[in-house]
Amino acid sequence: MVTTRPTGRGVSKPVAALAVVMAALIVGAVAWAVIRTTSSSGSTATEAETVVLGDSIAVMSSEELVEATDAQVVAFNGARWADLGPAVGRTLAERQVPPKRVAVLLGTNDVLALSVSTVDVAPVLDPLEDVPCVVVFELPGGSGWTVPTLNERLRDEADGRPNVEVDDEWARLANRNRDEEAASWFEDDGIHPAAEGQERLASAVASGLDRHCGASSG
Repeated sequence: MVTTRPTGRGVSKPVAALAVVMAALIVGAVAWAVIRTTSSSGSTATEAETVVLGDSIAVMSSEELVEATDAQVVAFNGARWADLGPAVGRTLAERQVPPKRVAVLLGTNDVLALSVSTVDVAPVLDPLEDVPCVVVFELPGGSGWTVPTLNERLRDEADGRPNVEVDDEWARLANRNRDEEAASWFEDDGIHPAAEGQERLASAVASGLDRHCGASSG
């Protein structure tokens, strides 16, 4: 496995100051983190049947995601929905074969930037219209972060795209951990997954892909 990551995982701050801190970090966080892997079948990343698209949460969880899904992971810190659009086009153009399954883990930075009302998912989903199965994963979080509004928009968008499904397993499990287990899956900022959270996220992504798309043969 060859992995390229940006340095650092972000700054942990008290939740009370998180919105201000994260909004500042989002502006400058543009380092790519394209994770390439050799799968268990011996294929290269550009031959992987599964692609995972995401932000810093996917960057931090990349090893777990690769292990759980045998995927090519394309993610960068601070990514919002519209930001990742160009990378999707490049990823598809560089691949030796098109993916059969795509998982999308985006939206946290749209919420932190208070841009939920203007979030545009088309730059990511439009280039994926020929992929047989795309699964968008809902965000965990409460109403104070306008997360339910974004999740509702994602579901509405999926209704008009026959190859797109929305999965809520990770959101449900993460919310329960926050409510009942003192957010043990998360770092101090309450957003980025700690070691156990990274494993749980990867497991939820794998099961969601299998549930909606069928298991990968790669």
